[in-house]
This record gives sequence, structure tokens and C-alpha cells, in this order.
Amino acid sequence: MEKAGIPVRPLQLTEDRRQARKALSDAKIDLVVSLARGRPTTTSDPNYLVRRMAVDFGIPLINNGKCAVLFTEALPKRAQLKDAVRRWSDYVPN
Repeated sequence: MEKAGIPVRPLQLTEDRRQARKALSDAKIDLVVSLARGRPTTTSDPNYLVRRMAVDFGIPLINNGKCAVLFTEALPKRAQLKDAVRRWSDYVPN
């Protein structure tokens, strides 16, 4: 993502849930990428809690490895799309 000009700041998960909740609720995070190795055994699993909080706070969440790869590959192409997006009225006559 940094190659596409998007700053990345990893958030280290700790047992203290308040740190993650504060970061997510204060809108300091724009996207959560959480690639878990397997299903959590409990709902107190830090990875589960961050994914759950991302959903609760309406923050986009990527939790699939293939989707994460596709997303990062698409980022450099977003600049090309800027010029391709036009208003609907450009296509429809008055």
C-alpha cells in the first residue's frame, strides 16, 4: 500500500482492548486488514475483537488473503480511474 502512496501504520494488538477500541472509535484507522490463521477459539481473541470492532464502527475490513492481494494490486491503478470517472449527465442528453 505504501508503494501506491498510501501511508500504513500497523497497530500492535495487546491484551489491552482499550487501545484498539480507542484507535477505531477515534477514526484514526481507515481500513482494517486482519488475516487470521484460523477461527478463534473464544470471543476474547484479540484478532476477533479488532475485526468485530471494525464492523461495529463501520470501518472497511479485509479478512481474506486473496482479497488483500487483489486490493493492493488495484491501488496503483486507481490514479488511472480518476480521469475515467465521469458524471452521469455526460452520458445522458438533457
